[in-house]
Amino acid sequence: DPFSASLFVFCNRERNKLKLLYWDHNGFWLFYRRLERGTFQWPSDAEQTVAVSSRELRWLLDGLALTQRQAHPAVVVDTVV
Repeated sequence: DPFSASLFVFCNRERNKLKLLYWDHNGFWLFYRRLERGTFQWPSDAEQTVAVSSRELRWLLDGLALTQRQAHPAVVVDTVV
């Protein structure tokens, strides 16, 4: 249902452009993201609808795969006193 509180994400064939569609009270928001280099790591099962968490959506928008265990290695900060 496009009028639900869901965010719908669509990818082009070259996987370098994403469109996000969101219904907000009385109109749609359309967000567009284009990569200058590289491709988005779009889920391999392109014919199916895939539900993702907000964290997985962030990974997708950053060009990372949804199947990874963690997005970035942990940052260790050493303090020198």
